[in-house]
Amino acid sequence: MPRKKKGRVLNAILLVVAAACIAVAAAIFAMYACQDGAYEALSEQAAPQSGEGGVDWDALLQQNPETVAWLSVEGTDIDYPVVQPGEGKPSDWYLHHDFWGNPSPVGSLYLDRRADADGRHMLVFGHHMGLSGQMFSPIYDTYKQEKFVGIGAAHWSTPDGGTVDFEPAMAMSVDMSYAPIQTFEFGTVDELQSWLEELSHDATAVSPELDAMTGDASRVLTLVTCSSAWSGQRARTLLVFVA
Repeated sequence: MPRKKKGRVLNAILLVVAAACIAVAAAIFAMYACQDGAYEALSEQAAPQSGEGGVDWDALLQQNPETVAWLSVEGTDIDYPVVQPGEGKPSDWYLHHDFWGNPSPVGSLYLDRRADADGRHMLVFGHHMGLSGQMFSPIYDTYKQEKFVGIGAAHWSTPDGGTVDFEPAMAMSVDMSYAPIQTFEFGTVDELQSWLEELSHDATAVSPELDAMTGDASRVLTLVTCSSAWSGQRARTLLVFVA
């Protein structure tokens, strides 16, 4: 085949591949936008509304009886329901399913099944979705001090416990197997405070009031997401709040 003709064929192939990539990217972003719209509609319907009686738990539980909380974080777009996988489901089922149980790469925020939504330590997982900014994307790099300082209070609402405000205490990036954070049972408040002090040794971003916060803490809320923009990496960001 003449060189010029080979060049034209190669250019045509490249154009077809580029068009296919653009079409795939458009479909992915359309799916993300659809998910965003669904969660925004849910937020308008059932999220905490100042002066309007709080969360509409009946509306949420009718759509998913595994709903255990609603989480919002000041300084971010995080404003979502939190679910907890029931018996018979894998512990990370909601990493791959949305609030309504549909298969989804966006997933849903979910509480570790070993935790109690009104307990001493709530460990909540969510995806870092990169450019789409969904789920826990706004906090993926809060292990950096300059990012951590932009995070405000977390508001944790449950059907039985009402709304509790948690203040950001520290953040770190650790291996996904990091064992200390997988602690849920504390005999006393002193035990919880000692555990927090131990955690702080691994923190790379901290509140200037960390010592006082640790000494007064009675409950802890930890948000977990990937530290990297690339999927398949082991590093996890832990953003720790206390109340």
